[in-house]
Amino acid sequence: MLVFAILYLGRKDRDVFLLHRFRAMGYESIGLHMGILPDEVTTRLAQALVGIGQMTALIERSRPKRRRR
Repeated sequence: MLVFAILYLGRKDRDVFLLHRFRAMGYESIGLHMGILPDEVTTRLAQALVGIGQMTALIERSRPKRRRR
């Protein structure tokens, strides 16, 4: 579910998220790597986290409910 939510993000938001979370890069390093300002890195990371949260919530709501025995 998390992989799908990450893949559903826009390219730049996804790249910022992956560089920050899995490459442990700081905001300035990501900005230099991608050619954007650190403030945009902050914005894109926030957008990525919101997008992941929304997608995982949508998936959870649409999953069939388990029946109790």
